[in-house]
Amino acid sequence: MSEARQFWNQSGSGVQLILLNALVFVAFLLLRSVLHLSNQLNVLDSIVNAVQLPGSLMQLLMQPWSIVTHMFVHLGFWHLLFNMLTLYFATQLFTRYFPERYISAIYLFAGLSGAFVFLVSVNTFPVFSRFAGQIQALGASAAAMGVLMAVCFFRPKDEVLLFGIIRLRLGIIALLFILADIAQIGTGSNEAGHLAHLGGALFGYIWSVNMKQGRNLAQLPRLKFARRNKTPLKAHRNYRVTPMEADEQYNLSKHEKQKKVDEILDKISRSGYDSLNAEEKRILFEISKEQ
Repeated sequence: MSEARQFWNQSGSGVQLILLNALVFVAFLLLRSVLHLSNQLNVLDSIVNAVQLPGSLMQLLMQPWSIVTHMFVHLGFWHLLFNMLTLYFATQLFTRYFPERYISAIYLFAGLSGAFVFLVSVNTFPVFSRFAGQIQALGASAAAMGVLMAVCFFRPKDEVLLFGIIRLRLGIIALLFILADIAQIGTGSNEAGHLAHLGGALFGYIWSVNMKQGRNLAQLPRLKFARRNKTPLKAHRNYRVTPMEADEQYNLSKHEKQKKVDEILDKISRSGYDSLNAEEKRILFEISKEQ
């Protein structure tokens, strides 16, 4: 258990999101097996209905948590595999330019953006009117799409080598993903879901535009806990009790690193990634791996 906890703590937020989705998938897989052997698969249906995002606004009011839970649940292996490969690919690209800790927030807000577009579409477009109460959304597609689009639109002219043979610009990759979803509209194949993907992509684009201007639209609050001293310090008259020297050095080093990252990101926002010198690129890469 301690090794698993250590691995989790050392993993970046992109890997943690992939692990979380995989663990939820395995949990539902085991639950389905147990309920099948017990001849109680109707219980599984009830659980799935509770965590997936309903197209009906009235039903959503009865299960508001589903606007978040739906983006961590997959029932099909291939659905999970494609979304996690997309998220992993996006994570590898994203950490070229930014700390990996940004990914969790972008994932969440892109998923919420996809959910918003999904709900508006299902309850607005006439083509869905007869089936609005029967349409649901499930999976991390919109959230993973948002992370990928965030980095692709931030550096659209940068190139990657796919499969070791195909060289493509990030802007072309973004366009191909978007066109793939647009092409599915009108086919009757999960059209509302593909609109949700576009909603996630929209947030990624908006995030990248604002990030170029130095504004990070996806920031989650970071909880800070007071550090306890194992050995209490005695207070003396005319002497102010301070943290231990080791803590002071740790906090100073952490502050200096964060200040350096902020300066580099500001430079990227003003002049682009290519304006960084080799030392700044090295620092950004190393610090992003620590996040």
